[in-house]
Amino acid sequence: MPSLASERVHLVSLSLPNTRSRSAGTANAGSLSSGAGGNAGGSASSELWLLDLETDTWKLLPAGGQSPPGRTGHDMVWLAGQNAALSFGGGSAELWQVMFN
Repeated sequence: MPSLASERVHLVSLSLPNTRSRSAGTANAGSLSSGAGGNAGGSASSELWLLDLETDTWKLLPAGGQSPPGRTGHDMVWLAGQNAALSFGGGSAELWQVMFN
């Protein structure tokens, strides 16, 4: 039976997301992973952060156009070939598509 091993990743970012719970994340086929929303400091966050897995750095993405309201306990899934993700739930039945430009 295979065994599991884990290690802490030491990020080099000067900018980091606040500690949060009940956030969502997804990874694309390239080098980026995203973290969105969650409970940050007692309120639902609408922030979207990208973690570049090649450089181990976080980047807060500016909102463009209309963006989902803050939410916690939601899900995200990457849409292969569309450079986008879907977000659903978090106290709402709304489905949001987030495009990464």
